Amino acid sequence: MNWQKIYGTTNLPQAEIIKNLLKEHDIQAIILNKRDSAYNMFGEVEVLVLREDVIKAIQLLKHELETERSD
Repeated sequence: MNWQKIYGTTNLPQAEIIKNLLKEHDIQAIILNKRDSAYNMFGEVEVLVLREDVIKAIQLLKHELETERSD
């Protein structure tokens, strides 16, 4: 499978929320935790989707962010 990063953060719970949002819309997503296990302040947590879902996933995230801002 060919995975591509669509989102990066240092906040693991935020990445989990995004992963769950994507799954609710039938977009397969995984989290790649690149945070240092000894010093939890270094590194990033990435949300990855399959290459064929990248555009759909980015549009969904953009829509969700716009909806949050208008509330």
